Amino acid sequence: MSSGPWPSSNGISSASAPRLVCGPRVPAVGRGPPRKLDAKKLKLLHALYADKSNSVADILRTLQISKSTLYRYVRADKPR
Repeated sequence: MSSGPWPSSNGISSASAPRLVCGPRVPAVGRGPPRKLDAKKLKLLHALYADKSNSVADILRTLQISKSTLYRYVRADKPR
């Protein structure tokens, strides 16, 4: 009989099956999609945003970013 709750249909016992060993978790640094704005575009964003004659829609169209991305970068650089 098999030693587990499920019968072995392939003839390999759990004792002879290779074991997968997981190493330590890698920190989440660098995960996710790449940043939308590089340093040059970020400087341009702040210059355009500081000039109140530019509308938010114009800035979004110029930099090809979403409104949430714009405000994320503006908020991140504000002193708290």
